Amino acid sequence: MKIKVLETAHALGMGGTEKVLQILVKYLAKSRFEVYVCGTGEGGPRADMIREYGVEVFVKPDVLELCRRLKPDILHVHRAGWTEPGVIEKAKEAGVPIVVETNVFGRVDTSPAEQAIDCHLFVSYFCASRYHGWVGHPLTSDKYKVLYNPIDLDEFDAYPFSGDRGRSRVGRISRAENLKWDPICIDMVPFVLQYVPDLSYHVIGATDDVRVRIRSLGIENCFKFMDMTADDKKLMEFYDSIDVYVHGTQVGETFGCTIAEAMASRIPVVTHNCFEGRDNAQIELVDHGVTGFVVDTTEDYARAVITLLQDPDLCRSMGEAGREKVARNYEAKKITRALEEIFETFYERKVRATHRRGPSN
Repeated sequence: MKIKVLETAHALGMGGTEKVLQILVKYLAKSRFEVYVCGTGEGGPRADMIREYGVEVFVKPDVLELCRRLKPDILHVHRAGWTEPGVIEKAKEAGVPIVVETNVFGRVDTSPAEQAIDCHLFVSYFCASRYHGWVGHPLTSDKYKVLYNPIDLDEFDAYPFSGDRGRSRVGRISRAENLKWDPICIDMVPFVLQYVPDLSYHVIGATDDVRVRIRSLGIENCFKFMDMTADDKKLMEFYDSIDVYVHGTQVGETFGCTIAEAMASRIPVVTHNCFEGRDNAQIELVDHGVTGFVVDTTEDYARAVITLLQDPDLCRSMGEAGREKVARNYEAKKITRALEEIFETFYERKVRATHRRGPSN
């Protein structure tokens, strides 16, 4: 008998959380798992992508009725971690025996729903550490695990990357939100232009405020703006068009899917530390001096970019190190196998064991 899994997120749009859900659904073994997907608050372009895997997708359903009808063994909810009323409570009311949470931000749910969660999965050790700091007790049981976000290396390996370096091209991708942009990514450009006058900066996700800052510095001729896309081929083309991935966000990262994608594309990454309580998992992905550079100041950021653009061999070697790290730690099939083991462990403990014991007297 297959284990029934209902994968849920608030939306099925363009964000990293939704992409993670999509990749996991793609690789979950359909011979052992019967998988369903639900966008509890809204749909989005990933709904149709997931349907192409032969998986049934529900958008804004009555979660209680859906769980009663599907009778899933496991609810796997992808969420920020803080209280989001409705989904877990309704699943438990419908009799779903197992709840697994992927906790994206390392936050704590202080509502009764938290007690219904059998396993918290954190997308980085940074997130687990933050959660530990909030709850104040050791995370030593099977209830707490780190499971990195998956990167679909099959997609990257199938694309014919040129491997060419030394083209003076940098780039970055983010959602078009101001908090996803740190000024360091723009303010470093005038410094770089002194040494790399033919710099070309490719951007997906620029906001109006970012464009205003670029114009105020008189550097708009360096920039090539592109539209957001969920098309994997277009994303590969973007990564293939750059030499260095220039990352920076005011709020930091709890994982950093685009960083890992750049590494999968054999692109070195320059990023920066985020302090004062902000997310900082980007430094968990980027090993300073190995897969890229982690810096603190605008001038150091510029020097790191200049160093990589002027040394194609270093650019290639750091890119290869990044690709190897992704294969070791974030490869989608490995991550999904680990998730399957977690599902099967809790299913054995809470469903099969109950069936063997039979009804209580």
